[in-house]
Amino acid sequence: MWKAERTENNPQIVFDILKKHKLLPDSMPHCAAACNALGSGGERFSLESDGELMAEVFVSGVVPHESASMDIIPVTKHFRFGYHEAFIEAMSPIFDDLFNEFDVRRVSAAIPASRSRTKKALCVLGFKIEGRIREAIKLHNENPQDMRMLGLLKSDYVAESDTEETSDGS
Repeated sequence: MWKAERTENNPQIVFDILKKHKLLPDSMPHCAAACNALGSGGERFSLESDGELMAEVFVSGVVPHESASMDIIPVTKHFRFGYHEAFIEAMSPIFDDLFNEFDVRRVSAAIPASRSRTKKALCVLGFKIEGRIREAIKLHNENPQDMRMLGLLKSDYVAESDTEETSDGS
């Protein structure tokens, strides 16, 4: 059983996580901005199963009645087959807070094109691909790459939740 727990968050923790996953931008100002945005102005959740880390989830830029941003860094070995239902269930409290408590109308994600597991995880949660920004980011020792823009609207999340409840017989 997967579960999401709110965990300590600050720019240094974010820096360490991004460094571990080789997701730091080449540009020091961009690196500092990313770490500060995710570490100071947001929340970090650890998704775990049986005490083992499955993914890091960052929620930042929450503007009540408007929008929020999300990033997911999955642990590679756990994001293969058969995780969908448990992953969605673990993420539900986070989305319930965003869409109900903060009443945001959309959650956005901007991820480098090379992060296919993150894209897949977001799509499993109902995010739709909305576009790309060409050569938007240059990660350490890599060529510039496009950023994928994804979004999840409150109306899509509510509609998806209603569909699941009806199919469960609730």
